Parts: sequence; C-alpha cells; structure tokens
Amino acid sequence: WKKRKKRPKSAVRGAPPATVDDVEPAVVAKCARGVRRLFLELVPDEAEERGKDELRQRLEDVLSEAGFGCTVHLFGSWGSGFAAKASDMDFICVLDDPSRGSYAQKVQLMNIAKVMRHVGYREVQTIPNARVPIIKSWTPDRENQIDICFNFEERFSLGIHGARLIRAYCDSDPLVRPLALVLKHWSKARDINGAWRGNLSSYGFSLLLIH
Repeated sequence: WKKRKKRPKSAVRGAPPATVDDVEPAVVAKCARGVRRLFLELVPDEAEERGKDELRQRLEDVLSEAGFGCTVHLFGSWGSGFAAKASDMDFICVLDDPSRGSYAQKVQLMNIAKVMRHVGYREVQTIPNARVPIIKSWTPDRENQIDICFNFEERFSLGIHGARLIRAYCDSDPLVRPLALVLKHWSKARDINGAWRGNLSSYGFSLLLIH
C-alpha cells in the first residue's frame, strides 16, 4: 500500500475552509498584482466610455427626431461598469408609447429599423419573435455592434435597474470593479459563463462576488 499524503488542515473533512488569514502575505500580494495588471489590460479608457455614451445619445436623438418619443439607456456591461475594451453594446429604448400586441410591436420594430437604415446604421436586423424582441445593428462607422431592446413589457426594463445596482456597488467600493471584471474574464475563458447554457451570467457572477 502506498502511503497517503497528509492533507492540509483546511482540506480535512469537516474543517472550516481556509481564509485569507491562512494564506501567506506574499501570495496574497502576488494575486493582487496579477488582478490589477489584468484589470488594466481589460478596462476601457475614459475616451472609449465617453464614446459609448455619445453613441447612446446619438441613437436617442435619431429616434426622437423621427417621432419616436423615447429615452435610450445603456445596460448590461456598459451600464454596470463591467465592460471590457471593445465589448458589444446593449441598449434599452424606453418608448413613451410602446405598442401592445405582437403584430403592432413587429410593425413598430420595422419602422424603427427603417429610420436607422436611413441615417446610416449598418446591417440592421429586427428579431421580433425572440423572447425579448430586439434590433441588432452596427453603427454607421461599423466599429460597434449594438443590440436594442424595447419596453414592450415592464419586465424588459429591469436591465436598467440591475445595471444601476451594480454601478452603485462599484461607486461604494473601489475593489468591486477590478475584481468583477477579472472574474468575468476568468469565467468566460473557462467557458462557464452564460445563463442560456445553465451557467451563471456575468451579472450573476457579479452578485456572487459582492455577496
């Protein structure tokens, strides 16, 4: 019989899990440097963030001038502050008078898409039969891919509040954003990120981290 290796105290069944206090300070410092280095590689600069907000405002102006009373909001990673460089953009367009009924909503999506094509948005595609009806498109300069959903049902607007919640946590503790962005990167690199596959979404991983 081979002699079994003695397990560390933290691995003994029934023993409490190891805490940061059980880890050598040098190891903690090395991990902290690694997190900071990766965060700086991933995080967009202020110019890119301003550019995304300008695209949001431009879309809102285009739709408002065409007669669709609305406000456009960033949500998802750009709304929460957890976007990496060159991430796709998610918008929610809160219409003053959203259509009711699937046919009327389809017509309204097609009319909005027509306006977007007219002012230069590229590859504008309506997806009215999705669980959350959206318009997919590229910006006129083809540098940003965008998804736009609408407040046809009240629950479709919940993404705005979720993004604001995460943003509030970021503002309250400077450690939240770098840790969450690195955790998001790690989970995607290991193919365990995505609610549509039964895994936690990036939003779920963020809440897990904060908790």
